[in-house]
Amino acid sequence: MASNASQPVQAYRYELLPENLHADWKIIVDRVRAAYDKKPESAIQLENARQHGFGFVRALAAAGLVTVVAKTDLMELLIYPRSSC
Repeated sequence: MASNASQPVQAYRYELLPENLHADWKIIVDRVRAAYDKKPESAIQLENARQHGFGFVRALAAAGLVTVVAKTDLMELLIYPRSSC
């Protein structure tokens, strides 16, 4: 993901998605972040939330709704949900 010092930690990277998918993406990212904040106790929930998010992103890419670069950035957000870059 490209570094952007002005991007807040809570960024959802909405600019990479079609507008009608913002609410769905917010739910997915919020689930990942909630599980991430509770780790290591919620390692299984974190992995499940990430896998759900990865599937969502893969489906968007397969449908041509996001670019390859956007797919990579969105997946990276799921891996590092509290990263500011």
